[in-house]
Amino acid sequence: MPETRWISRFGLRDDAVHQIGWEAEPDISAIVRHRRQGEMRPRPQGSGVAETDLTRLHEICRQTAPLVTSAKTAHSITMTLADPMAPDNDFVSALQKIFAETAFPPEALRLTLHEQRLAADSRDLALALAILIDWGVEIWVTRFGQDPSSLSLLRERAASGLVSGISMDAALVMTPTGLWRPLDSNPPPDRLDPVATRFFAASCEAMHALGLKTHLGRITSSAQFAFALSAGFDEMGGHCRELDRIASREALPCP
Repeated sequence: MPETRWISRFGLRDDAVHQIGWEAEPDISAIVRHRRQGEMRPRPQGSGVAETDLTRLHEICRQTAPLVTSAKTAHSITMTLADPMAPDNDFVSALQKIFAETAFPPEALRLTLHEQRLAADSRDLALALAILIDWGVEIWVTRFGQDPSSLSLLRERAASGLVSGISMDAALVMTPTGLWRPLDSNPPPDRLDPVATRFFAASCEAMHALGLKTHLGRITSSAQFAFALSAGFDEMGGHCRELDRIASREALPCP
């Protein structure tokens, strides 16, 4: 199983930013290193990827169950599914067994999936999502603004209660590095693109109008953190001096 990197997740509550959990990401550098060393073989499309997702979920739930059930914390764990066909009925059945074996509370789990999965017009998908949500699992959509998106699709899924929130990448609001500028100008490295900030601030407002929560992820600068606050994002994640000061000093969920 690929090594896991943990990114703190923060929420805005009562005009203050608090840590609310962690997001588990596979360590891409470790995956590349293993492939170069021949330790990982190409997996077949579908079942192999699904097995990897479930293996990671089992290990994450096993190791973090004591933390999320602690009386001192009310944190949640977030994981993005790599399988483009998940969640399906087999995934739901396997996840139910994972919850039973690890004593992990379903309401402390957030699963993020790509928007293309929501586009599938499938009764089985709708049933799988409905079961997960009934258990208390939150369903989020990732990479909004990076892949082909449809507000009408999100509006339909939000109206049916099958989506909890939308995640956007903070890199989307940065000034493109290849953008032409006068030779004598020297913009700061964390300068935001004014057009992009207006667009994604409006997108955040549109998601709220649909009843969805919003998350700005992979924050790397104070400017991006300030944008997340000014645009009204409900949650954010990443590393900058402001967020690092708020981050819990407890040990990360997993070694």
